[in-house]
Amino acid sequence: MNNQIFRLSTIKELVIEGESREKIEYYVFQACQSLEKITIESRNLKSISNDVFSNCVNVKEIHMDLSKCTSVGASAFQFSKAYDSGNTTTQWYSLEGEKIVDLTSMKTFSERAFASSNIGSAKIV
Repeated sequence: MNNQIFRLSTIKELVIEGESREKIEYYVFQACQSLEKITIESRNLKSISNDVFSNCVNVKEIHMDLSKCTSVGASAFQFSKAYDSGNTTTQWYSLEGEKIVDLTSMKTFSERAFASSNIGSAKIV
């Protein structure tokens, strides 16, 4: 996926299929203000670039496996409800539906990568 390919679109639900996706590029879904649900099916995701989901203000659910992810870029979710400290509606889930995010493989936490997140539980080693 190239940079900014869906930026400012009116997409409501996002499902990225397939086990082979390892990276989500810069700004791909930035400011998709109608986006409500994100599902990334890959269990091999290693990197989420800067501002991928920034300003996606209506996200209610995020389903993804971050157990192999080693870096999340700066402001990847900044200004989205997923990272609004006052938000109580956005929920993070593993692909199995558990409310815990496994960050044990994370090597690089960029600035604001998980700022004000509504992650219920995180596992970090």
